[in-house]
Amino acid sequence: MRTGPKPKNNANEIDIIATFGEELLSICKPSVYMGMWQLFAAATVLNSNIISVYPSKGWRIFQQLHNRICRPVGDKSTATSTISILWTSSRSDMNQQHWVSNHVIAIVPDSTNSHKKERSLWDVFESSACI
Repeated sequence: MRTGPKPKNNANEIDIIATFGEELLSICKPSVYMGMWQLFAAATVLNSNIISVYPSKGWRIFQQLHNRICRPVGDKSTATSTISILWTSSRSDMNQQHWVSNHVIAIVPDSTNSHKKERSLWDVFESSACI
């Protein structure tokens, strides 16, 4: 289970910086999972859009927080590529209602069907309200 600071409501800039610092320190320990802060940081470091896909399982708040496109910020505002990931779990002891992820896997395009015109994952996310 992911540990770390709990998000604050109506956080100001000082609260956000403090929360980020606390989470950064908390993920530097063994068996601790990353969160969305790290995906946004990775998007900037890699200068790539990261499409994060969370299954329609478990708590709705996790779906809302994790179904999004993380874009590079700052001087690297023009992404050079797009990476897609799917949050998943290797646990078999959870039901659909209480499902939580424990790792991510890469989503790679199916090059064997390149001749077919299909909606890309990017198109689906660009038109979705969950970004």
